Amino acid sequence: MDVPEELLAKGDVARRHVREHPKALAGNALGALLTIVAVVVAMIVLPDSLYPWAHWAIGITGIVLLILVLVYPLLQWMTSTYTITDKRLIARSGFLKKTITEIQRADIKDLTIETDVVDRLAKTGSLIITTDTGRTLTFRHVPAVEDFKARLLTPFTQED
Repeated sequence: MDVPEELLAKGDVARRHVREHPKALAGNALGALLTIVAVVVAMIVLPDSLYPWAHWAIGITGIVLLILVLVYPLLQWMTSTYTITDKRLIARSGFLKKTITEIQRADIKDLTIETDVVDRLAKTGSLIITTDTGRTLTFRHVPAVEDFKARLLTPFTQED
């Protein structure tokens, strides 16, 4: 996965660039499946006297719900990345509203990893960063979070 050039300062080199773990979309996939089942059941159960208007209304409602429950979150997920460079950690997210958060690696005071049972199975987790100024940032669904943390803490050499 390539790092967009606009994220990198002159002379800055991306050392690790990852997207949020796909586990972040599990709830949305389940919601989409339930939406499809509900639409099919509603169309089967509706009396024929309501045909075709009720079927159209249910179908359109189902499509709108699928867009809200699955398509929009999928686009959000596709645009959510975490990048470690020589000097910074860059978190980028957003499809319609872009948010870019940058932290100088030198300003990181504390790193904490939070995982639950599902996170440990998926080898993912949340990385909680506290800066020198006391600002706390949480990066969720970081894949291989232990390796990401180790990479963030390791100083880079010219050969890296």
